[in-house]
Amino acid sequence: MMKQVLHMRLICVNPPQDDHQLAEFGLQDRNGNLTPGVALPDGALLFSFDVQADIRRDGSVNLSGRFVHGPSQGRFLYLGLRPPGGAWIRRIKVPLGSITADLVRSAGEGALAATVVGDRAATVHLQRPWHCDTQS
Repeated sequence: MMKQVLHMRLICVNPPQDDHQLAEFGLQDRNGNLTPGVALPDGALLFSFDVQADIRRDGSVNLSGRFVHGPSQGRFLYLGLRPPGGAWIRRIKVPLGSITADLVRSAGEGALAATVVGDRAATVHLQRPWHCDTQS
């Protein structure tokens, strides 16, 4: 296996709005903590984080790390909305299954990036699929 740190960027367009600031929205780690995104000029949120990528002998990729959820054959990220310390109002499941060994290798010093729409719950389709992003 070849292990490496993989830099990732996830953009959430149309993130859930909470006009009364009674809820928090962010990238959920395995302990249920939320990491907020950085607001972009267009209102989208940018989440930058690292995962561990293991390229197996059979060419498949296993991703792990504090933000990675699910079984090895079905890894995903969660974006979550909830009152601080309260029950989930909405969770958005972002699939990682389309990340291939070629993508991991081509990321190099850059990052893999994708875009999702944050206006609904459940597993979402990527608005822009995982791709290499060499911008810092």
